[in-house]
Amino acid sequence: MGAPLWSVEHPVRLTVHSEVLCTRCACHRSGCTAADSAEGATDGGSNRGANGHPPPVIADTVSSTIGLRLLEWMAVDGLRINGRPFPLRGFANHEDFGGVGVGVPPSLQAYRVSQLKAMGANAWRTAHNPPDPALLEACDQLGFLVMLENRWNDASAEGIESFRATVRAHRHRPSVIAWSLCNEGLCVEGGTDAIASATALASIVRTHDTGAGGRAVTAALNRDAAERGGGWIKWSHVLDVIGINYAHNEWDRVHALVPQMPIVITELSSAYADRHTYGSGPSACNEQRLDPAKRTGQQPSGRSSGPMLASTPSTCLLLSANDERAPPWGSGAESSWCEVFSRPYLSGAFKYAQHARAWHA
Repeated sequence: MGAPLWSVEHPVRLTVHSEVLCTRCACHRSGCTAADSAEGATDGGSNRGANGHPPPVIADTVSSTIGLRLLEWMAVDGLRINGRPFPLRGFANHEDFGGVGVGVPPSLQAYRVSQLKAMGANAWRTAHNPPDPALLEACDQLGFLVMLENRWNDASAEGIESFRATVRAHRHRPSVIAWSLCNEGLCVEGGTDAIASATALASIVRTHDTGAGGRAVTAALNRDAAERGGGWIKWSHVLDVIGINYAHNEWDRVHALVPQMPIVITELSSAYADRHTYGSGPSACNEQRLDPAKRTGQQPSGRSSGPMLASTPSTCLLLSANDERAPPWGSGAESSWCEVFSRPYLSGAFKYAQHARAWHA
């Protein structure tokens, strides 16, 4: 009977005990000494190994918690886990949390995972940097999948060593199903060859995380990053899975362009809304989007494009929470999931949990 498999429904974990064995000879850099050989010859054979030297002793021990599961990223029908289809219903979450900033205690990490799982989600994308180990421990224990994302596509000595350390630190975790090399502009900025840098980073995974049916290499590419890197076909030569941020009108085109590649939507929706603002009409602040030629008013802070408001004293600077607004590159929170699950070739998606928009005064 084989070992039980780890899954989202049954996150069975196993403990592996590892020992580093050291013979008396091996403990000497120059090999056996005369005294070692003499002891091996005069102890009557009771403490000798097969080669006539003393038996090994335990120099160090470590216990690791792991999980066994099979991952298959398919170009035709998406992700399979342990042999069955498993579409990702994930969120792309930043590391901070309201009230505590980035200093999130381990108990709160477990709470976040349990709440997301209770509402029907099954995956977390660490946007846009390696995460707190406490988050990964919670995902291992509770049964929640992780796309672990590197900060940027950097093949410098520092960038290589940072990513290598991340892969080696978390390659035993059953929750981690993919390594994302970078996000959007961080994939192509820095004045270097993006494809060459991505190739160098991908080789780290293929050197240090080599299990059969293992984790995929991907990158969270929007249309601009894909084009600046040379196009989707060039990226397909480096990645195991194509990651697409938004660009819902391009999914089918990319699939037709690289039909041999699995695809996952690494960032989805980005709908505009203000919490607790419902209804319609001026009293509910149900403003109208203006034509591009008339965009002379305010816009969301921190963005160079998006829905604009007429610059009049009567304008109410709130957006309906009825999932009615989205930026040009995005789509509605509800409709976007329908677009994902109507395409069997997609391995699922990670919803961007957009913060409520602030508006310039």
